[in-house]
This record gives sequence, structure tokens and C-alpha cells, in this order.
Amino acid sequence: MLGDRRGSSPVIVTSNSVWQSSKQVEAHLLCSDCEQRFHKEGEDWTLRHCYRGERRFRLQEILARCTPIQDSSTVRVYAAHSIREIGVGRLAYFAASVFWRASVHRWSLQDHRLGRIDLGRRYTEELRLFLMGVTAFPKDAAVLIDIFGFRSPETLATLLFPYGGRRDTFHHYRFTIPGVAFNLYLGRLVPPELKDASVLAPTGILLSSQRDDGVVGNFSTIMQTAGVPRSLP
Repeated sequence: MLGDRRGSSPVIVTSNSVWQSSKQVEAHLLCSDCEQRFHKEGEDWTLRHCYRGERRFRLQEILARCTPIQDSSTVRVYAAHSIREIGVGRLAYFAASVFWRASVHRWSLQDHRLGRIDLGRRYTEELRLFLMGVTAFPKDAAVLIDIFGFRSPETLATLLFPYGGRRDTFHHYRFTIPGVAFNLYLGRLVPPELKDASVLAPTGILLSSQRDDGVVGNFSTIMQTAGVPRSLP
């Protein structure tokens, strides 16, 4: 989904279609208690701190006051657990809840069916138990989070629905909300360096891309299979 500065409806992009709508994706999937749990444990905090338009981006503001442990022209790397102002656990919980919901239900927006990711029976259940507070985060999983460091409003306002699948010897899934990208890696053969970088690991990191190439690349890849209506700007 790509926000339009002129105030028109966002442009929504999936793997097979592109259209404009101001509607939100919703379904009667969870009970009231679970909805409240998802809001309280991750969603409310995350949505307050992501890019909100009009130059309000709390996560980016927090990182601007911190010193990265690595810095280059393309990405800055921060020690996740050294930044007390950032609720790393809440970000990870939010990510897990979105990936889980995308795997257990075929979502629709108006007459458009969105792509569904398949996490597999084992990991779907392990994520469910984690979200319920019954078990720890799956040991064969890693969550990496990219808090965008660039400032282009058009790109910061993008939203990509969860997508992904097998990558070499493991699985990689991704989605973005305005200003933040979430990556989930699953499988017994997830490289140790990815597990060490997971935000829930003691050595976890937060990434901050300094250029919007990656976001533009995400859209370019998806747009290759999407039919673009001529009526869109």
C-alpha cells in the first residue's frame, strides 16, 4: 500500500493486483480477549511509534539520538537491547502476530483476495503458543527489524502485506508498515548469524536502512506479477 500525498486513497499492491482504496483489511478471526492481547502486547505501541506522516516518526527520532555499533552509507546497525526507549519485545510480538494471522486466514479487501503465506503446521502452532504467552519464541526462528532511516515521505508511507517462502535451506517472510520492515526467518537451518541478530536474542540488532532502494525493490518485484489498472495515477 502506497500513500498518496495528495490525500487520495492509498494504492494497494499485492502479488496479483493493484488498486486504490481507503478500506482496511479486517475479518472476524479472533475472540475479544485475543484481540485485546494483540493490541496490548504489541500493536498499540508499534503503531504509535511507526511513521505517522507530517514528519512524525518516533522510532526514527529515538535512533537519531543513539550511536550505532556499525555505520555505512547504506545501513546503520544498533544493539537492540541497549536502547531502552524502544520496546523491542513489543515490536517482535507485533511481527509474530501479523505473520501468524497471515498464515491462518485468507484475507480479503473488498473483492480482492490477498496472498496467503504458509508457515507450516509446526511453526504456525509454535507462534500461536508464543502469542498466547504459553511458550518462548520458537528456537528455529529469527526476527529482524529495519527501522527506515531515510526521509522520503512517499516511500516511508508504504505498506506491504506479508509475503515470502523458501530461500535456500530456510524460509524468509517479510512485510512492512509505514517506516518499518519486519523479516521472519524459519527453519532448523536458519544461519546462526541470523539467529544471533534476531531482536529477541541477547545479541540482537536493529537495522536502519539509509536508502529506500530496498523498499522500492520490494514493490518492483511484486509489481512484475501485478496487473496495473490504467486508471491508477
